[in-house]
Amino acid sequence: MEDFEYRFPRRVKFRLGLSTITGLAEPLDRAYPWVFKATLVEGAWHRVVRLWLPSLPTLLQRCVRILWPRYALPSCVVLKKLRGPFVDDGEIVSKTEEFDNEKAMYRRLQSVQGSAVPVFYGEAQCEGRRTLVLSLLAGQTLRNQTQPRLTIEEFTARIEAPIRALQHHGLIYSDNKLSNIMLVDGRIMLVDLEWVEALEPEELDAYCSKVTIPSFIRRYREYLPSADDGAVA
Repeated sequence: MEDFEYRFPRRVKFRLGLSTITGLAEPLDRAYPWVFKATLVEGAWHRVVRLWLPSLPTLLQRCVRILWPRYALPSCVVLKKLRGPFVDDGEIVSKTEEFDNEKAMYRRLQSVQGSAVPVFYGEAQCEGRRTLVLSLLAGQTLRNQTQPRLTIEEFTARIEAPIRALQHHGLIYSDNKLSNIMLVDGRIMLVDLEWVEALEPEELDAYCSKVTIPSFIRRYREYLPSADDGAVA
């Protein structure tokens, strides 16, 4: 029987704070079925609360959204479930450590959420697994960018901003795949923070300048000649 995780669209429920939320799950990339878009399903009561909430005092609004986070969520979110154990080279692999690291990095990068990385709304439970609730970026992947594609010079100018934003927080981005890039309103944002890590302050600038940024630029330069084939490394 086909794994239910690969079945789209489907209804999912996730628990975030005191809120149990129903959403319609749709794939972002079928190669990664544990990461998907969820369009929230709201009943009449939820719509009434959303309309009524702005009339409350600011402090009370904040309390409601903390206790019942569904009212702090946009209509669509990204759910990133902890990937189940899998076998690689004959060994069982767990992604729990990477999941915990990604959650910690989002918290550390709170001030640049929404500009350099997605917004992190919290950890939920979905279909029996720990799940990160993230903002859906209204942009394009490099594979789907509209013509004309970014030139090498344009890409170089844009990739530096998010890398330096992480550097400002003492962090490096070491998973330098082009598939981890989104183009949003003319700027580059980074997704998938599993391999973001801290580095000694005296090493940060050199690593970002000589490793991370050149690595992304090299990959993009190699990608452009085959861009019409649709593959992004």
